[in-house]
Amino acid sequence: MAQLKLPRFNYINDFITIKKSSIQVKAGNIKIAYDSLVVKFAKLPTDQLYTELESVGKKIGNNEGQLLNDIQAIRNGTAVPAYSFELGLYTGKNKLNLNDLKGKVVLLTFWFPGCGPCRAEFPHFQAVINKFKAKDVVYLGVNIIPAQDPYVLPFMRNTKYSFIPLRGTAEFAQKYFGVIDEPENFLIDKNGKIIFKNFRIDNSNQRSLELMISSLL
Repeated sequence: MAQLKLPRFNYINDFITIKKSSIQVKAGNIKIAYDSLVVKFAKLPTDQLYTELESVGKKIGNNEGQLLNDIQAIRNGTAVPAYSFELGLYTGKNKLNLNDLKGKVVLLTFWFPGCGPCRAEFPHFQAVINKFKAKDVVYLGVNIIPAQDPYVLPFMRNTKYSFIPLRGTAEFAQKYFGVIDEPENFLIDKNGKIIFKNFRIDNSNQRSLELMISSLL
């Protein structure tokens, strides 16, 4: 029988991780349970995972400070510098350079106007971004299909989304960010390092994006 592959953004993954953690704890392998939870939470945080992580951490004597240090260590270990691009704006002749955004958290998405999954994800991104209006967060969207350039500004006007649309190509996205499918998303910290990637957001996990952004502010 073929192995069932669960959707990577389905909360059932949390259930399975927590269940495995519980089994390890009962078997006396508390450190193994803790380490698996830290890795999972560091990559895609949820409130459910944190509650379990906090509970298991207490069993090995870890307080909240140690827990947060362990999470940060995982993220620092996988962080990589974001390619310092300069791309044209659709709203004028100027260009935006990623280096100019140092000191801000950057939510970067690769998309194109005809991308159905991109359109489905945008409302959830916007709902989270609205919570950080007064914070140092910049929301960028790189269109990877130049042939669809004429549709970008009408799309922005009709939807009222707040991301800054940038001119890109599929070749640029793949060469410098490894993007082979859209939407593809990245969260870049204030030092210009990619901390979170390979995530999708829908109505079931908007909170995860909120936790990710909060951790970088």
